[in-house]
Amino acid sequence: MITIEPGLIALALITSMSIAVGAQIFIAHKYTEHFESFLPTSRLVCDNIKNYQHAGLLGKTIRTGQIATLLAIPRIFIYRGYADIEEIKKFPRNEKLILIGLWASHIILFSALILSHYLPS
Repeated sequence: MITIEPGLIALALITSMSIAVGAQIFIAHKYTEHFESFLPTSRLVCDNIKNYQHAGLLGKTIRTGQIATLLAIPRIFIYRGYADIEEIKKFPRNEKLILIGLWASHIILFSALILSHYLPS
């Protein structure tokens, strides 16, 4: 049986997470306002702009992450009145796939890092 050092697994996961975070930061820096323009009446987006507009790059990253969460699980936000279903449906498909894919990769990589701690050594 081939044994793999647990540290190598963790290193691969942390490297992948760093790449994903770098992509998130780049996308947030370049496209946050563009994504927000597709959700002009969304209460979530309006509140986030007010709360994070002076937070710089970190604020843009948070706003982009919350838009990705809104697109990934819209029912929660629609039920609570934070978003409009029509705006979510009109959001461009390619951009939605990018945001949701990045959101899912963060969750998967973080979960894999946690689970790798419990691998038998």
